[in-house]
Amino acid sequence: LHEKPKSIDEFASELDRLGLLKLMSKEMRTPLKNFYTMEKIMILLFAAIVRKSPVIVIDCILDHVDDETVEPILKELLKLKEDRIIILGTRHRTRFLPLADLYISLKNGTIEYKGSPRELVFKR
Repeated sequence: LHEKPKSIDEFASELDRLGLLKLMSKEMRTPLKNFYTMEKIMILLFAAIVRKSPVIVIDCILDHVDDETVEPILKELLKLKEDRIIILGTRHRTRFLPLADLYISLKNGTIEYKGSPRELVFKR
């Protein structure tokens, strides 16, 4: 919080990779209302990247995006997963299975399944 304000130039390569740079019409003060849902999610991921967050928690924000939109987000999460922990809460069981190292399914607040995604697929 005590850092001096950052210039967009310091983050240009990350913003461009996430498809956000071209949307930053007012530099770092571009209002969130100018962005679509996928772009807002990418902004959240950008913040995690810049802050070097070791753990990223995503709770159901990906449940309401279509398959075409979730594809670039999933690609970015797979990249982030290489050196961070991602905890993802979702109602879409199979949509994010490729991302999981550990899968935990809850039903009525009780753990229904805990284990590898591979075992889950082969058990059913």
